[in-house]
Amino acid sequence: MGQPYHSQRLAREQGGSLEIGADFVSALMAYLSALSGRNYLCQHFGEPGCDRCGQSGSSDAKIAVKLRQELGDVEWPMTAGAAWPGRRVPDLVEFFFLHVSKPQGEDACSWCGGVSPAAYDTAAGRYDYTVEINAMFRRFNHPYVLKNGQIRRLGSKVLDDRILGLQITCSDNELRRLLDEAQSAFFDRSGTKRLVGLMALAGVFERLKTFEHGEKRTSVQAVVRKVSFCPEFETFIEAEFIGLTKVSNECMIRHAEKDKIAITDDLTAQYLFYRYFNLVRLILEKLGLAN
Repeated sequence: MGQPYHSQRLAREQGGSLEIGADFVSALMAYLSALSGRNYLCQHFGEPGCDRCGQSGSSDAKIAVKLRQELGDVEWPMTAGAAWPGRRVPDLVEFFFLHVSKPQGEDACSWCGGVSPAAYDTAAGRYDYTVEINAMFRRFNHPYVLKNGQIRRLGSKVLDDRILGLQITCSDNELRRLLDEAQSAFFDRSGTKRLVGLMALAGVFERLKTFEHGEKRTSVQAVVRKVSFCPEFETFIEAEFIGLTKVSNECMIRHAEKDKIAITDDLTAQYLFYRYFNLVRLILEKLGLAN
């Protein structure tokens, strides 16, 4: 697949959609039709040729029977205007993962002139299918991935919903801009902008340190007091402030000097983003700046 189109880029900027909608289903059906034309469904659902040759393409009747056996009351083939419920689409994706095979070579029938695959490579078929399905999830901005034949959600459901639902209520436009940039970049399903999101969120944290009156150190102390639910807890919050400030200063997040540690591991970038966000959310809500 090529670059996302305009509407898909806009959807990506607004964060991932959990609901698998009609556009994704239409693209999936077109892809399955193309797979049938390339004989990827032939091993399990092929249409028989003449009495002397093998199978080719795929039979909707065979697919419908197998779908009903494994998924219950489902409609196949899909009629115009019909749509699978979003929650059932992952079932459909996983079903075809189990039944794709890449055709190998050709057998030509001397009797009818038909051509059918000579052999099948299931591993290669599943690999091709997985790559294409994951490209579709990214294109339609759905936070899912097909891995080892199963649909899994990317990120953390609890934290992601909190991040996307956080609304700043103060009039600080720069704070709002940084948070919007952090959300948009981190949830960009190309997977290439998480570090940008992390940098923006670290900027939110640094800005929040100065939200109380006085010079920075005095402001930080005041913020720590307001964030802590009791005096005894201030030590823990202060340690978290110090720890994340150290990460910001010594890693290539806020500074780009040669001696800074580059964050090159994606899982580490995700971990740091969620860690920053938990403290940022606590500060914002305790200071009455968000809901």
